[in-house]
Amino acid sequence: LVKHATNLRDKALILTLYESECRIGELLSLRIRNVQFDEYGA
Repeated sequence: LVKHATNLRDKALILTLYESECRIGELLSLRIRNVQFDEYGA
């Protein structure tokens, strides 16, 4: 899927879904205020 993604946004979406194991609906409803950042990133 990543190889066939046509832009950076799509690649980021695919990789985020893969790494986080969340559902598409959960990811699409996520807002930056819902993310807790620490010294290692998010």
